[in-house]
Amino acid sequence: MNYKSVPLASSDMDILHTTSPTAAATTGNRRIDVTEMDAATLAEYVDDELADATVRLERRANRTYLVADGVN
Repeated sequence: MNYKSVPLASSDMDILHTTSPTAAATTGNRRIDVTEMDAATLAEYVDDELADATVRLERRANRTYLVADGVN
């Protein structure tokens, strides 16, 4: 796996973008800590930045993460 930092306009989000170098078409996923984010801001981010991705929410260790699969 390759990891890279993804800059964001909002400082309220932390992103980890992973890609698989063996995949024919390079796609990856993003795991974004959205624990402190309000629903309207989160919905706007998903519409603007992740329109083509499959997204889901995960809860881990008292934190909430937005996970987007199929991100280029």
